Amino acid sequence: MSKIVLLLDTYPGAIDLNRKYQRHFFTGLILASMLHLAVIGS
Repeated sequence: MSKIVLLLDTYPGAIDLNRKYQRHFFTGLILASMLHLAVIGS
C-alpha cells in the first residue's frame, strides 16, 4: 500500500488526479498497481 502511495507521490499531477478520481479510489488503486507493474517491467 505504501509503495503505491509513494509511487503516486512521484508523478506530477498526482494530487489533481486524486481529487478528480477520489470517487473511484478503488479503481485508482488498480490503475496505480498496473502502472507500478509497468514501471517495474520496463
